[in-house]
Amino acid sequence: MKRVFVTVILFVFYFSLMPKLEAQSFTFIPDHTSLSDTLGSEMVFNIPIENISGNSLNVYVVRTQNILPDSMNWYCSMCFGINCFPYFIDSVASTPDFGSGPIPPDSSLDFSVHVTPIMTLGTANIQFKAANMDNPSDFVVVDLTASAVATGINDDESNPYNYFMTCNYPNPFNPTTSIYYGIEHAGFVKIKVYDAVGREVAVLVDDYKSAGNYTVTFNAADLSSGVYFYTIRSGNFVKTHKMILEK
Repeated sequence: MKRVFVTVILFVFYFSLMPKLEAQSFTFIPDHTSLSDTLGSEMVFNIPIENISGNSLNVYVVRTQNILPDSMNWYCSMCFGINCFPYFIDSVASTPDFGSGPIPPDSSLDFSVHVTPIMTLGTANIQFKAANMDNPSDFVVVDLTASAVATGINDDESNPYNYFMTCNYPNPFNPTTSIYYGIEHAGFVKIKVYDAVGREVAVLVDDYKSAGNYTVTFNAADLSSGVYFYTIRSGNFVKTHKMILEK
């Protein structure tokens, strides 16, 4: 009887030393893990961070791998909540520094990865790690691939340019921000800015442009804080992005 009692004590002591397994406090599931499109396109991976714990949650996301076919002509950037960041930012967190805050229980925070290949075909391999800031051992890793493919056998291979328009930087901004865009074929280009109810508030470009890549600066000093949209039109190419003015 005494031997059995000692065995039970040792058994309990042994398991008390084992690490306790904690349930995952959040989910980090991409809508796609692999995307492909033509040069100049913007491939977007949406990976919402959902708080499945019973408490408010602070998280950080860090890019742990960024293998691009051409670092000069491929861009990979992140959007976190309502804020988008330039391609050289490798980590974000749910803190005021990144325009965010703790995620309430049973709520989610938008996170997305934007990959834009400009002039080089190939495949990008990108990896992100999301972790609970209060418990770094509680983390999720996702691997993403983005491929730029040829548009077709009849394309003019002598033309190195493509239609595209990237997200503005910085965003949010006050009062100026820059927009990078490309024109595949010479023609008239219009870039207009609209407010949240669709009223035109500015015309940034309204001119004939040769094929090439361009940057335009938007100065919103005379506008009120809020959400705005900007649209590019050139030939059959039309694209719209959102930007936020914070004063």
